[in-house]
Amino acid sequence: MMNKGIVFLLAALMLLGRQSVGAFEAHGRAGARQAGMGGASVSLADVWSLMNNPAGIAALQSTSAGIAFQNRFFMKELSQRSGVVAMPSSLGTFGLGFTQFGYRLYNENFVRLAYARNLHPNFRAGLGFNYIYVQAGNEYPARQAVAFELGVQQRINRQLSMGAYLFNPARAGISENTNDRLPMVMRFGLGFHFTDQLYGLAEVEKQSDRKPDIRAGLEYQYHQFFLRTGVAVNPSIFNFGMGMHIGSFSIDISAGLHQQLGTTLQAGMQFNLNKVR
Repeated sequence: MMNKGIVFLLAALMLLGRQSVGAFEAHGRAGARQAGMGGASVSLADVWSLMNNPAGIAALQSTSAGIAFQNRFFMKELSQRSGVVAMPSSLGTFGLGFTQFGYRLYNENFVRLAYARNLHPNFRAGLGFNYIYVQAGNEYPARQAVAFELGVQQRINRQLSMGAYLFNPARAGISENTNDRLPMVMRFGLGFHFTDQLYGLAEVEKQSDRKPDIRAGLEYQYHQFFLRTGVAVNPSIFNFGMGMHIGSFSIDISAGLHQQLGTTLQAGMQFNLNKVR
């Protein structure tokens, strides 16, 4: 009975919207830094860009890796685990990442191979190939799909930058027995440095099967310590977070507050190796 109740909850969350996440909702999106700023991330450039907009990993100056864990509403069955690694080279930056959402009776698995390159001192582009595998117990056949994505980032001036992202433009199918397809996702956003310490960003996302979502966030830096806050509109979620850099190591935590469903917590850590270019 408990297992049936959990499966019912998962289905209800999918109907409610983005808090169900996994491969279908977030198309692999991960990282505690972006979560602390309302989920806005298309214009960010760090190792977690691998899962948010692959163009951003072209800005990395060293091999970097990260892991993150997210828990929704204090239920272990609604947890997401993520990992990324990106390696710059003279040919561009190569990256590999994954997310895994759910538990034994229902889980979504998402693996991404990405490549990004600086095409101009102020312009970079990225390409990602994704494998999605969804399993719902032993009574239903597993579903899988392959989808690709494109992303770009442009530095407009010293303060302003932009990012754009397109996921699954070919509308890849997710089932051999039905006409179910992964959504196409489009995102566009801007980042703005108000000062050297205060950074703001905003973006809009449109999934082919949902209403547009708007996200905005702020990040304030004090020496090696970071404070973050942000909001998402559809559904309405308030986010906040913090982070700390210690040499080549950094750690981030975030919390998202949904008025009806409760709290989503996330923690992540990153490690940067010596510069290679």
